[in-house]
Amino acid sequence: MQETYILKNVPLDVDSSSFNIAFKKCKSIKKCNVDLDSSRLVVDYVDEPLSLHKLNKILKKEVEKNIIIEYLSNKQSNKEKIIGGEEIFLIIRVLTATILLVIAWSYLSNLTLFPWYVSFIVSLIAWLIVSYDTIFELIMTIVHKENPIDENLLMLLASVGAFAIQEYHEGCLVMILKQIGELFEHVSLHRSKNAIVDATDLRAKTANILKDGALTTVRAEDVKIGDIIVVKVGEVFPCDGEIIDGEGRVNTSSLTGESYPRSVKIGDETLSGYVLESGSITLRVNKAYEDSAISKVIELVTKSNENKSKTETFISKFAKIYTPVVTLLALLVLLIGGGVTGNWVDWTYNALNFLVIGCPCSIVISIPLAYFTGIGLASKNGVVVKGGNYLDALNAMQTLYYDKTGTITQGKFSLVRYEFVNMEEKEFLETIYRIERRSNHPIAKAIIDDLNLNIKSDFKGKSDELAGYGMVANYKGKETLIGSKKLMEKYHISLPVVESKGTIIYLAIEGQYRGYLVLDDKLKMDAKEFVEGLYDNYVRGVMLTGDLDKSASRVANELGIKYYHSELLPEEKLKYLEDDIKENPKKVIGFMGDGVNDAPCIARANVGIAMGGLGSDVTVENADVVIMDDKPTRVNDAIKVARATRLRAIVDILVSLIVKVTIMILSLFGLVPMWVAVLCDTGLSVILIVYSVLLIKKKIHKKKQIFVE
Repeated sequence: MQETYILKNVPLDVDSSSFNIAFKKCKSIKKCNVDLDSSRLVVDYVDEPLSLHKLNKILKKEVEKNIIIEYLSNKQSNKEKIIGGEEIFLIIRVLTATILLVIAWSYLSNLTLFPWYVSFIVSLIAWLIVSYDTIFELIMTIVHKENPIDENLLMLLASVGAFAIQEYHEGCLVMILKQIGELFEHVSLHRSKNAIVDATDLRAKTANILKDGALTTVRAEDVKIGDIIVVKVGEVFPCDGEIIDGEGRVNTSSLTGESYPRSVKIGDETLSGYVLESGSITLRVNKAYEDSAISKVIELVTKSNENKSKTETFISKFAKIYTPVVTLLALLVLLIGGGVTGNWVDWTYNALNFLVIGCPCSIVISIPLAYFTGIGLASKNGVVVKGGNYLDALNAMQTLYYDKTGTITQGKFSLVRYEFVNMEEKEFLETIYRIERRSNHPIAKAIIDDLNLNIKSDFKGKSDELAGYGMVANYKGKETLIGSKKLMEKYHISLPVVESKGTIIYLAIEGQYRGYLVLDDKLKMDAKEFVEGLYDNYVRGVMLTGDLDKSASRVANELGIKYYHSELLPEEKLKYLEDDIKENPKKVIGFMGDGVNDAPCIARANVGIAMGGLGSDVTVENADVVIMDDKPTRVNDAIKVARATRLRAIVDILVSLIVKVTIMILSLFGLVPMWVAVLCDTGLSVILIVYSVLLIKKKIHKKKQIFVE
């Protein structure tokens, strides 16, 4: 059994491995996965979940932090306080230590008035005030037999070394500046996470329930399925539902990324997170608050950072190697410089500076934050990416296979015409209507909607739906087939030549052809832009469809699609995909589809993309990327987000390394005071954090201001 929790009061310097060490001793826990960026803890239990009290007791005993584990609830916001109790206590410690240091430096260091050790003792007290938590964390790291060579050790070595060469004022200043830097990092991280939560958490707080002709305002989470609620202008739709009265225009940007209004009327389905801009809407709730669309989006986004990108994983490994290497180099600087010149004091100072600027904080913090922000930016643009690793996959994607019906076409078929032979028209239409009513296929639904026969009773015979073929039914004691040409060929039915644009559905009874219907599907407004966008992004697009070659060819010519395969069954689509993956194992290959039939291909691809995935739980479960509306151009936007995120990460790495190497070289010649080295390290961290967070403001897609009816 798996449970997900929220972590509160998580300090910047805690490592995810601490949680694994804490919980691996518990026999009830199989494994745990910690995502510090989204403050989530996922625990896999052997049997029954532990209580919160037990979990917090284990964590406090092993990690010795003020971290609190709480249940994750869709009802709560993941927003954090910008300045909480931990930050306030840190500010008090820093101010106290600073005051003591100023006194020791400016007044007590006067040797004519006070002996040297008075200034030393006051400086030491100030140092202990700001350093005790760092010392304790280092001790706990050693107790847990973890690698102790991290940024805490580097800073402590630098400050203790400064005391050793009688630069105790500067040794104290090192730790004060370190804590100030951490405070700024805390504030920057909290602000960035809250900005991303604001970009996605647009859930309504209250709902207006209509009961017995009176309106009652209740908490949104208390609304139940079947309740009738009224949405007024300016309000957010609290739950998914069907409009039963009224009409208006809604802003769907919280889910789709589109800010232009969309018209809705009686009978339309609406999703939570929509904002009513005009009109008045009464709807019947069909999904509970925690299962509604906007809650799904928030759950997917907050859970997405559990899947780390290759860059993030590399940085974690890099930091574990980089820090010991920097420590070794600092030791060599001391031994070689001091040994050659004989000036051990100055070269100790230079080596300590080398340690300070060598801290990998700026890289370790800014890279995961860049990916977390990239996921938030994608969400703002109507795309949910389930992890940083899928951003990398989108960035590297070379080939995208995609379905036709419902993906680049509207998936809303219209009955164009029909013909029947050797039977009455009424019987022909009723036969098709009754059998197709048992199918959930878009074509079947279109036939039912367009025929609109007033038939309430169902036939009693058995029926089977063959994916990619059609329906086989025992209707009035006769074997009845309704479906594609492939179905007729499978049962050896002779067919006339039908020259018609669109999709043709045939009817056969007891092995004899009885007529056909012609349905047509319109292309989506942005289908051509999607195809052109793939070429602009250097992605090879291949359309896979079960439609006749004639229909597929027409769509390909109209959109400028270079590669396509038609008349494919679901398993044949999967074979095309698998063959390409086997032949090109180093290529990143994607698949985009919209229905349950596409789920196997979506699951098999290196990056699976679901169109309009909120309508199908199976599709969402299998997809790595979920498009929140039916616009295929969102895939192009997702690729742009992935590449922008990757660029930010690369810039973070390069800038950090260039600045650090430069200051390291300058420190070898004694040109950089220790406090400047600390400011460079912490200041660089803050700058790169802000740079990563600003990705959320990037304009990915220029939206045309149009109205959708």
